[in-house]
Amino acid sequence: MEACRSWTKSWLLTSGKAEFRMIVDEAKLTPRQQEIIELKFIDDLKNYQIAMRINTSVQTVERDLMQAYNSIYRILGGMADDKNNSKK
Repeated sequence: MEACRSWTKSWLLTSGKAEFRMIVDEAKLTPRQQEIIELKFIDDLKNYQIAMRINTSVQTVERDLMQAYNSIYRILGGMADDKNNSKK
């Protein structure tokens, strides 16, 4: 599972703004998860900075990030499956 999260983080870091927005929207994240993902990858904040900004604990930020990564990975994994199936 850690490899999945690592791959998702890498994709988020290298995606374009339009791709990033499309995937985040499609993943149906909660408003807080969406805000945390944006603060993490667009504003480049650390987890403790995000926690201070949105007035929550670092543990909550980390939990929401893990849930968001999993949701985004499911979307990205499905997209990769679709691409592989279309090549056949």
